[in-house]
Amino acid sequence: MAETKTPHPAGDLPGLGDRTLKNRILFTEHHESHAASAFFPSPYERAAIITCDGVGEWATTTWGVGEGNRVRLQNVINFPHSLGLLYSAFTYFTGFKVNSGEYKLMGLAPYGQPVYADLIREKLIDIKADGSFG
Repeated sequence: MAETKTPHPAGDLPGLGDRTLKNRILFTEHHESHAASAFFPSPYERAAIITCDGVGEWATTTWGVGEGNRVRLQNVINFPHSLGLLYSAFTYFTGFKVNSGEYKLMGLAPYGQPVYADLIREKLIDIKADGSFG
């Protein structure tokens, strides 16, 4: 996880008044936040983790392991390679608003037929033997 130092010592942060911080402030990367918010409340002591979205910092897809009180994202795919942005393009193409209509397309997906799946794999995405893409 990426840690940054605060420019103020604990207890001397603007807005705290006479209160002091008892713990460090930890700034995480976008996909670490997604991974942690899924793994930590889960009932599992150990689990595989994958995150996919448009883009966060430069990462678009990450995968790794959650174990105990730790999340280790061990692999990353960076922008411009993004399943999330590809999904947004399909959202727009089907007439829905990007960054708000994706859930509609996702909800409709089970009712469709994969008539364009081969064309998409052939022309739009390069799926590698290990499951990564570019």
